[in-house]
This record gives sequence, structure tokens and C-alpha cells, in this order.
Amino acid sequence: MALLSSLLFIHTILVSLYLYYYGFAGNIVLLISYFVFFTFDGLPTIILHLQYLSANRYSTLVIHGQDRMLSYTRQDEHLNFSFDDIEKIIYVAGLGNGAWYSFSEYRYFVLVLRDERKILISSLMMKFDKKDLERIFGMPMKQSKLPLFPLIRKEYR
Repeated sequence: MALLSSLLFIHTILVSLYLYYYGFAGNIVLLISYFVFFTFDGLPTIILHLQYLSANRYSTLVIHGQDRMLSYTRQDEHLNFSFDDIEKIIYVAGLGNGAWYSFSEYRYFVLVLRDERKILISSLMMKFDKKDLERIFGMPMKQSKLPLFPLIRKEYR
């Protein structure tokens, strides 16, 4: 919910200001401008949030840093593995880390294990950045190209 707070705050302020100054009759140019802004800022944020929520719903990740172990649970699946079982880590973040748009803080990473299993961890599950993860896992991450809109790719689901 924390990631949605900026979206809710910005759009609540904009709608409140519009209603305060124009009421329901309003200025059609401002109303159209707001809907264009919402289409490029609000809708992508809602889509990303729902996709990330779906990917990590009912999931739990526990990192045992000193033991170099990870526990991952998703519905009926439970995995325990060592950091040494991780072949690579793929990091996907949107362009403009922390920029003005509401979906700039959405990101995810994929742990690719040596047995080719993949574990997706989104920013709804834990707050992280690339440097934190490299420090925790003790390995460099492969960063994908910086998309403006970091949708979860099919091969990572």
C-alpha cells in the first residue's frame, strides 16, 4: 500500500483542487488534461500494483544473511536454498528511479537458481535497491534494460 500512497495523494489533491475551484461544472480543458495525466501516471501505477500483488500474493521470503540461506514460501511451495545455489540475479527497475511519476518506485528482481527455477521478488514484498541486494547476496546483479514501465515479463512469472 505504501507504493500506492503517492498516487492516491497526488490524485486526491488534484481532484480536490479542481472541485474547489470549478465545482462539477468545471473547465473542460483542465478536466481533459487531468484525464490525460491520469492515463499516463495513475493507470500504469494501478496496473503494476495489481501485477506485482498477483505475483507475490501469499509469498514469504526470509533471508538468513549470516547463514547465507534463503527460505521462500508461496502457497503450497516451500524452498530452502543457499546463496551458492543462485546462478544469477536479474534486477528490473523503471527508468528514472524515484522520479516524479507514481510508478517510479516499482521494481523487481528474479533469483535464477542453478536448477533453472526462478523466484520473483517485487517491491511490494520488500523494499530494496540494487546496492542492497548486491551486498546481501555478495554477487553482482545483471540489470535488464531500463524500461519506463517495469512490467513483469512472462518468462519470470
